[in-house]
Amino acid sequence: MAAAHASGDEDGVGLEFIAEPAGARAVVVFVQGLHGELYGADGDAAPFIGRLRHDLPDAAQAICTYPTDLRRYRDNAALNVPELAALLADALRAAVLDRFENVAVVGHCLGGLLITMALPHVMRKAPDYLSRLRRGDCRLTYCLIDSPNDLPKQPLADIHKRLLEALRLPEDAVGDNGRYWREQVLERGPGQVPVNACAVVTTNPSWVTPLNPEAGLSATRVCRVSMPHEAIVKAPTEGSFEPYEFVLARLRDAGFGVFSPSD
Repeated sequence: MAAAHASGDEDGVGLEFIAEPAGARAVVVFVQGLHGELYGADGDAAPFIGRLRHDLPDAAQAICTYPTDLRRYRDNAALNVPELAALLADALRAAVLDRFENVAVVGHCLGGLLITMALPHVMRKAPDYLSRLRRGDCRLTYCLIDSPNDLPKQPLADIHKRLLEALRLPEDAVGDNGRYWREQVLERGPGQVPVNACAVVTTNPSWVTPLNPEAGLSATRVCRVSMPHEAIVKAPTEGSFEPYEFVLARLRDAGFGVFSPSD
């Protein structure tokens, strides 16, 4: 098991490879949300990863570690989400982007916001990678699982203000994230950042609901399910589970198990 860390302390960001088949040219990176180590070996989301490992056996898998317990933010006044996003970008550049031709990043809840906030850092610091994306020499896929993406048109509710304050996440940073996503990812043109994106969204009300979890994507790129926010990644070990099946289908659409530009 290999690990690549952007920060050595427990309040930093790390990438831990949990599967790395010989010669792997594709990788799936999982970035969990708040409240618990869902993707760990004993976590409730472990079957989600295990099923992908079975269905995409040639792809490597990595888990992003970062502070997911709100008490860590209370105890460390220097800890803040924008800095974590920049560290995640550094970790992806160091351990993933130059090693794999096909990269998928799956973010649940706050993890989805982190990966979209990391995107401009990656593209600014790795212009060669952006050039490769635009030439079609590699691929980048984002799977946003019930994740905040942008500020609502109406003023934030008190619950959202308190949560953003606890995470030291300025409202402007969330708005900037939504603006970059719209202007650089969704809008077609020569300056576009070519990201294959999809979203899984619960129709059950949650704190994420007003924060544009659909991320402006077309209806065919969004899967809507009726289940609690945290349950959306808790796939059973076998049998039908719509969020998992949607993500797997989108990864296959993006060429997982197929894409080989250097062949």
